[in-house]
Amino acid sequence: MRGITILTIIWSILMLTACANKGKESQKSTQQTHSQVNDKQSNQNAISSEPVAKTDVSQEGNLSKKKQIIKSSTSSDNIKIKTAQKSNVTSSHTSTATKANTAVQADDQINVQKGNSASSNSRSTQSSLKEQSTTAVNPDKPTEVNTAKSVTTDTEPTQSEKSGRRAQSRPMHKYFDYILKNSVNTEGGVDYKGIKADVKRLDKYLADLQSFPPQSDWSKAEKLAYWINAYNAYTIKLIIDNYPVSSITDLYGGKPWDHKWIELDGQMLSLNAIENEIIRPRFKEPRIHFAVNCAAKSCPPLANTAYTKDNLETLLDQYTTAFINNSKYNKLSNKPAEVSKIFDWYAEDFGDVATFINKYLASRQPPIENIVYMTYDWSLNNDTSL
Repeated sequence: MRGITILTIIWSILMLTACANKGKESQKSTQQTHSQVNDKQSNQNAISSEPVAKTDVSQEGNLSKKKQIIKSSTSSDNIKIKTAQKSNVTSSHTSTATKANTAVQADDQINVQKGNSASSNSRSTQSSLKEQSTTAVNPDKPTEVNTAKSVTTDTEPTQSEKSGRRAQSRPMHKYFDYILKNSVNTEGGVDYKGIKADVKRLDKYLADLQSFPPQSDWSKAEKLAYWINAYNAYTIKLIIDNYPVSSITDLYGGKPWDHKWIELDGQMLSLNAIENEIIRPRFKEPRIHFAVNCAAKSCPPLANTAYTKDNLETLLDQYTTAFINNSKYNKLSNKPAEVSKIFDWYAEDFGDVATFINKYLASRQPPIENIVYMTYDWSLNNDTSL
């Protein structure tokens, strides 16, 4: 019995040993299998990882190239932008300079030739005035008239004059002076068509007359110059507003001088009111009849200079002398002397007409005694040389 028990124990031990060995071999086999599987996976991972790495390198290269291209493009754009900006600045300076030059040239024609030197302006002005004075006042040559326009471009106000004129409360007669010098020839012919084409200049002057009527502190000469210029400027305005027209008498039923349309000094005036209610009674100056112009051929020629307090006396004497000694308006050598109808209409202003005329006769002309009056030509005093 004991022997059977021992054998049973030994057999059990052997069986346990055999089972243990089989377990070890099975575990080793399993480990080898796992190891092979891991090796394969590792190899596969290694193989698959190579192209990934290449792709990463390629992508990094592309990204690098793209960055360079972007940088290059950005740099190029910046250069273009800067170049364009410089070009714009240059263009802007050029444009500004061009505009400035154009404005100066325009002011040269409208104002006082800003682009030229002051000495040049002075010489031009003196030369123009000297030429005008020589042409209009020579009593020894009453019938010789230069029909060319006395054109100048240095008579409009300077910028300093414009900036200060409001404080002075006086109209700028240089506006009108510019129009006259460029639109009236020395014979008194008026380029109405040219004035109409640039009517803003005249309107500007008329607005100045409205804004700055005569004041109590103005001198008598300054007030008279104002009203003479006003009469002449509004006569021109009346013609160009109805131009073309053959005669001023074609307007307003033949009575354009009675038409009230001029607003000055707080009043609604007519041309007749300016002459007969203001100029004649207030100033009692007979020479004004050779200064105010009625836009007719028989009317004393319109001066191509605006009147001012400084030139008033000189111009009144100059144009009175020129008119009286011009055989177109007065035939003093005839017996009896034939004189303008103006001396008949306004005889009360002249006193004895023959005596008045004799004061202004050219030196070679003998005094007149008997007079008759010429027929008046109401045809428009247009510039026939145009």
